[in-house]
Amino acid sequence: MPIPVYWYPPFNAVKLNVDGACRGNPGSGDGGGIIRGYDGRILAAFANFYGDCTNSIVEIRALRDDLQICAEMGFSYFHVNSDSTMVVRCTSSKRCNLWKGWYWFHEIQVLIDSLRPMITFTCREGNSVADWLAN
Repeated sequence: MPIPVYWYPPFNAVKLNVDGACRGNPGSGDGGGIIRGYDGRILAAFANFYGDCTNSIVEIRALRDDLQICAEMGFSYFHVNSDSTMVVRCTSSKRCNLWKGWYWFHEIQVLIDSLRPMITFTCREGNSVADWLAN
């Protein structure tokens, strides 16, 4: 039985959706994200090419880029949705077992400490715009 999945706007701030995509693992990697206001209005979006890397590295780099954009725009205490359980687990435990991703993960932790975002998992269907930007 199908379960409907929707994008819900944040209650009082901004919400960002972030995703990474890799053609092969390892392979050509891209990341994308979108920042929307409480009314669903698009505030910013990005798509970056990361070169040859793994799925996990692409997800970490995309999150770092999206958090950096939020910092540059002056946002804090916002909501982040990612369809990567690895990213959500690493950020909540403050531990990353990917030695190739340590540099970006360290930058993520610094940004999390200053911006105080709430990072949660969403199904792929709820992250379709970020997925489109990443692809």
